[in-house]
Amino acid sequence: MLKLSNEWHTAEGGQQYGNIYQLGALTAAILDIRMLQLSEGQHGLREVYLDFVKKYGKWRPFDNDTFFDEFIASTHPEIRSFIKNHIESYTPFNYAAEFLPVGISYLPVVPEGTGNDPSLGFTIGPRNNEYIVEKVLLQIR
Repeated sequence: MLKLSNEWHTAEGGQQYGNIYQLGALTAAILDIRMLQLSEGQHGLREVYLDFVKKYGKWRPFDNDTFFDEFIASTHPEIRSFIKNHIESYTPFNYAAEFLPVGISYLPVVPEGTGNDPSLGFTIGPRNNEYIVEKVLLQIR
């Protein structure tokens, strides 16, 4: 994930833009769920963002070399393994397990067609009076 996000501006990274965008959104959602679970619903990504806005403001950038350590210090020690496994390296998520705590049933479906159809990377649809994620289109190369 980190490698992809650092190379978004290169020719290869440009070809991966959709994957970077989609995987980033999924990673943030799962990180938020984990943080909210660890804090019993009190401290998620929104709260960390607001804390950092107060600390750094508009004109003071944070230090990239210490960002993850500072982020972890403002959340939970357990988040270190999440960052190591899913951001600094790529350990695939178990989407079914990750989204279960918030009531989302993940049912993997092999996409039909060429895979070049315009998409947000996932579709949500009703099934048995519930909304479910029907497809997640990620291709990590």
